[in-house]
Amino acid sequence: MRILINFSPIKKGGGQNVALNFIKSLFEDKNIQNKDDYIFLTVKNSPIHLLLEKYKPTQVIFSPSNPMKRIIYETFYLNSFLKKNKVDLIYSYFGFANISKKFIQITGSVDSNIYYPDIKFWKEYSIIIRLKKIYIDFYRIYGLKKCTGIIFENPELERRYKLLYNSSKPTTTIYPSVSQAYTNENYELPTNNQHCFTGLFLCGWHLNKNIMIIPILAKEFMNNKIPFRFILTAPEDNSLFHKKFLKLAAYYNVQDMISIVGNVKKEQLCSLYKQIDFVFLLSKLESFSNNIIESYFYKKPIVVSNEPWARMLCKDAAIYVDRDNPEDIFNSVIKIINDKHLFEELIAKGDENLKEYPSINEKTKQEIDFIKYVHEKYS
Repeated sequence: MRILINFSPIKKGGGQNVALNFIKSLFEDKNIQNKDDYIFLTVKNSPIHLLLEKYKPTQVIFSPSNPMKRIIYETFYLNSFLKKNKVDLIYSYFGFANISKKFIQITGSVDSNIYYPDIKFWKEYSIIIRLKKIYIDFYRIYGLKKCTGIIFENPELERRYKLLYNSSKPTTTIYPSVSQAYTNENYELPTNNQHCFTGLFLCGWHLNKNIMIIPILAKEFMNNKIPFRFILTAPEDNSLFHKKFLKLAAYYNVQDMISIVGNVKKEQLCSLYKQIDFVFLLSKLESFSNNIIESYFYKKPIVVSNEPWARMLCKDAAIYVDRDNPEDIFNSVIKIINDKHLFEELIAKGDENLKEYPSINEKTKQEIDFIKYVHEKYS
């Protein structure tokens, strides 16, 4: 069986780390056979490409990084490449490739909002951006319908998919593994003159993460004379949301309580987590978030939205808050600070939850087993 692994939709963030783990496991796990039967599709000079060069697979091909150019490439070139090279199956790690339905394609689906049509997920965006996002969602749904098999990160999304689309195609849930770096690099947070508690928002400028509440929340800590600092890993890119965030911080006069540090490399995550006290995950919806298992792994309490998806994933290993209520979030953090027993209980429950997640090698094996199952069923 010849398999093309499609990494081309992955550019950065947690998805990229997951892909890097998959590659490392694929080539270093001695139990995985027939490595010469894999072809890899990625973006040239990306971190994924650079890692692949280390392992020197038989064949690597390149896709444009621009989404529209990538669709054109897939439509007019990739189909003929698959046929010419007698590829039996394509595994699009996230997203999908716009190829003929006569090819078996498996995808990993992590876009939770398309399974909750009743939630107005993009309502906080401008009309133009909202229309663009809705169009992308329609394209993702179109891709799901074209694919032969689907891998989910949690069972609720798998259940909702089957109900919404009345589908009987093969699906499975494979939980994420803890993302571990190959090497650990030191990461220095911006200097802070006073000792204070530190909370981490490990995300970019995504309104779903509720990042715009950070300045309001910082003001809550200031008013109560609690030294606290927020770390946000979004880029200083002068984007619309970056400018809006800075205006909010200036309005509440909390600029000194917030550090916008930009993207943190996978190799620096261990160092970063050692320097923070709390992890915040205030999303409206998530398929899954590496923030959850990383908070367990690095033994940091996680403050998460009181939403069904979060309770299903975190169980009793998190503090649940009203994501739109700064006072509730503040009181919950103070509760952890003042209650050593609660802190230790959260860490212990996190350790227990962590046991339910596969190792990187176990996760890779589950993916390959599903690929083989779908291939046998449809070839």
